[in-house]
Amino acid sequence: MEMLGIEEAFVADSNEALELKLIRRPGDVDNDSESVTFKPAMSHQVFSQSENIFGYKDLKVKLYYTAAWLTTYVGIEFSEQIDPDDFDGIEADNIMEKLSKVLQPGFLTNIDTFVASLDKEPSFEPYGELKHSFKVTNRETNKERTYEIYFCNTDMKKFINYHERLQTFVMWYIDGASFIDVDDSKWKFFVV
Repeated sequence: MEMLGIEEAFVADSNEALELKLIRRPGDVDNDSESVTFKPAMSHQVFSQSENIFGYKDLKVKLYYTAAWLTTYVGIEFSEQIDPDDFDGIEADNIMEKLSKVLQPGFLTNIDTFVASLDKEPSFEPYGELKHSFKVTNRETNKERTYEIYFCNTDMKKFINYHERLQTFVMWYIDGASFIDVDDSKWKFFVV
């Protein structure tokens, strides 16, 4: 087998390998529909500029959040990992290390613990002061949904902890994004 072909088999497009989900109920974990699962627009701010992850065949990186509390789960699946002895000592990319640089400490790596955390979802109440609410009717289903806008600032420590989980989404959708300095009291937040 040609060496180039072997190397290519161990290179994954990080945008394709990464699977983001907002989980509302246990059944969502195995639901691959577009209403639950989505892909990043970019991943070079976490992985390489080429948006590749080296060292794994059939790589799937699961980054799941509970829909309300944003409790975070990371799961990494692959069929085979390279042997450094076969690649002049070159190791597979350390995916968990790269993700740890952008995820809030304390993310979960056990799917059962993550699913059990869904029990606290109904107790979630938005942080901050309600500033405005509005209703939108879905034209196809004729169902009405209410949206609320809350105001928060850096003095709200519980919100800041929540915001650390929320802001990880910017890395996948805003080029050149960086996390804000929450020690700067001038920051004001509006959350829908």
